[in-house]
Amino acid sequence: MTKQSFVNLFHRRWREAEKATGPLDVVLYEGNPSEFPHKRNMAYTVIYRGSNGSVHTDVVVAPKLIKGEQDRADAVIRHELGHVIDAHFPFRKLREWAPGKLPRGLERRADVIAEVVWGEPIKYDRDTVQSICCGVHPRPPHLGY
Repeated sequence: MTKQSFVNLFHRRWREAEKATGPLDVVLYEGNPSEFPHKRNMAYTVIYRGSNGSVHTDVVVAPKLIKGEQDRADAVIRHELGHVIDAHFPFRKLREWAPGKLPRGLERRADVIAEVVWGEPIKYDRDTVQSICCGVHPRPPHLGY
């Protein structure tokens, strides 16, 4: 992918997430390659909580994700936006919004939230990186819940 096509994909997914949930305060950053030393390290979300109850989130992505396969990029973006949604809404509200049992673990919960928003499961490919096209579902237990 080009950097611009990645940014466009992120913004499209962000708008879709906001359509499903309401406003989300999030900023996308490209991180330093040294922050992502392992093959499956692709992105992370930072959550800031204000004393007035406000929430702001940063999604930091690896340069290798931006340059990589679109299926991975799309799935990682959806997963990270799952964390963003999770940060913006109380658990009880998410439980009402997401059908079925919402996992207690943050990582699987981000995947379930993403599946509710986009109607497709997050899979984990041969490198245990999120993917839309191929791999196993749900998140493998050795990656944590």
